[in-house]
Amino acid sequence: MNVLLVRSKVKAANVTEVEAAVKRVFAALQQEQPKGIRYTSCRLSDGVTYVALLELDDGVDNPLPALTEFREFH
Repeated sequence: MNVLLVRSKVKAANVTEVEAAVKRVFAALQQEQPKGIRYTSCRLSDGVTYVALLELDDGVDNPLPALTEFREFH
């Protein structure tokens, strides 16, 4: 199993944009339903720091780079 943890801090002015982008990525993942992954994201109490986790089963490729929504967000 591989786990990817990303922690990022955004400008307060960009929070709404980031929230919308995260929702689009998660909606795309839900639509695609790739096997062998688990994912979550949260905004920390400071309101501008995000933590995202992606867990991949052994032998499963990261599906994020193939998603248009992720490429637009990234």
